[in-house]
Amino acid sequence: MSNMRSTKILPGSIFPTISLPNGNGSGNLSLNSENGRDKLVVVYRGQFCPFCAGSLKEIQAKSAQINAAGIDIVAVSADDVETSSKFIAANGFTIPIASNLTVNMMRQLGLFVSSPKGYIDQAHMFAEPGYFLITPKNDIRYMTISSSPVGGRVDIDTVLMGFAFNKSKGPEFEAYRWGNQ
Repeated sequence: MSNMRSTKILPGSIFPTISLPNGNGSGNLSLNSENGRDKLVVVYRGQFCPFCAGSLKEIQAKSAQINAAGIDIVAVSADDVETSSKFIAANGFTIPIASNLTVNMMRQLGLFVSSPKGYIDQAHMFAEPGYFLITPKNDIRYMTISSSPVGGRVDIDTVLMGFAFNKSKGPEFEAYRWGNQ
């Protein structure tokens, strides 16, 4: 086990450039903002986690509202493409899901990293949940990370309400980042 610690990134920081294989097996998905839109990046533990499947189902159910607000979505885990593809099919997911998040990327994002040893039947490390709302300029507008499977999950309605509130207050207010000191 490595003693390497994760880096703490803050709201207002530039989100790292990360592109990973699409979990459905077709091409790559960027975790970064594209097309002048904000992006919600949802890091989930993996296909083995029922809490994560539930959170992703809620996000998918509200994906039209999220999209209408001007926010793209991508979910990502350390699962490989084959595992992700089965997970996508079993749950009927249509939201973009990326695969193969590495431990170095997890640490770069400041995520908590867990070992599956003695816990689940898989060989790779995985990230605990994290949510990042990225601006069109790829700075982190909002983020929350958790050290356990049950924490750090956001209420999508509250995120959408806060996003709309910030936009309604104008550019100066919208540019403010809480928690970046």
